[in-house]
Amino acid sequence: PVKWRPGGGFYTDEQPLGMIRKAHSAGRIAAAIPMADTDIQYELENFPYMTLKKSNTCVVAETCAAVAAGCTGTALNIMGFIHNPFEEFLPYFESLHVARPFLDKFVGLAGRSPTEGLWSAATPEVFSTFNACGEWAGSGGSDSIGCLTEFAEIGLPPAYSRAGSAVHLLSGDAVLAFSKDELRKLLSESAIIDGAALQHLHKLGLSELTGFEISGIRQCDKFERFTDAEINCGRAGWWRDCRGYDEAFLLQPLTEQAKILMELIDFTETKLGSTMGIFENKLGGRVAVTGYYPWTSFQTMAKTSQMKSLCLWLSRDRLPAWISSFHKMAIWCRRDSDGNPVVAIMNVSLDTATNATLMLRGQRSELSLLRCGGGHATVTASGRDGEYRIFTMPPIMPWEMAVLWVD
Repeated sequence: PVKWRPGGGFYTDEQPLGMIRKAHSAGRIAAAIPMADTDIQYELENFPYMTLKKSNTCVVAETCAAVAAGCTGTALNIMGFIHNPFEEFLPYFESLHVARPFLDKFVGLAGRSPTEGLWSAATPEVFSTFNACGEWAGSGGSDSIGCLTEFAEIGLPPAYSRAGSAVHLLSGDAVLAFSKDELRKLLSESAIIDGAALQHLHKLGLSELTGFEISGIRQCDKFERFTDAEINCGRAGWWRDCRGYDEAFLLQPLTEQAKILMELIDFTETKLGSTMGIFENKLGGRVAVTGYYPWTSFQTMAKTSQMKSLCLWLSRDRLPAWISSFHKMAIWCRRDSDGNPVVAIMNVSLDTATNATLMLRGQRSELSLLRCGGGHATVTASGRDGEYRIFTMPPIMPWEMAVLWVD
């Protein structure tokens, strides 16, 4: 039998969100493994094997995230090579023993089904350039998965393969891994494009499918201001403060059908140009272009609302599920063998998530819920919004995962 072991660097819980980013990386690897192979053991590594450096809670949460992302088990690299007594590590195993029924249930439900949602356009061709300069762990600028992480921390589901993609994320040089025909196909569907990627698309002669071109670049100490576009959820005039040293790409609409969502301003509120817009092209594709901190700094109420509204518009309401409330929650959407949704949600905040709202596409009005630490419940929809049923979650503890499915 073939065995696989996706791994990577997340050794301590000093920065706990690192476990989610590692889960995305492992999920992308799992998605590329042949479907006939079912033994995919995520490597949970605790080097330098000092037990106070990674909590029991973190070990359990990391295991859950790996399984939600597509691994079918976890290989525990947690004890090192020294010959001290074993007792120090027993709490890890005791905590995982409690979580084992949850993990078995999730793997049994989801199997090898792909994740569905936002795809970072990572392909083997893009992946092959990660280590081109000999840098450790793919730290080069070609790794497009970084554009996914903050979407997945505000309640939007990741997809690790083209098969599960409802919205494509096209970032920087990663677009050069696609042929012109492949890019045209992606743009005929749904895409979020950053400024650097837009420059490449312009050089390839694809500007008419994006609706915008770059008119300039501004540096340092800038703000964005929301327009009155419907996608902005009534936040016209609100500001987004990402002051720093990243470039701000200014956008020029190429047609009246290209609509502006965000304007760049300075401390005096002088308008410097436009930085974000949407367009529906002649192929029927919906695209958004964003030139100012396109993949980070989403964690305000106005910006999270905008990005969720945007992804729904881009996908034509084809996102399988998402968190509509203002919570810091990760979510993964998979399917069981009958095609019914299997949804994992994790509270990635240090605050208890109270009244988190799950939006689930489809007609199902009742879901089973199982917590990682045990405890089964039935959750009933409180209403609907278009294609989605509305489910209010019971309180979810910090770094706790729950799985929901159709029983």
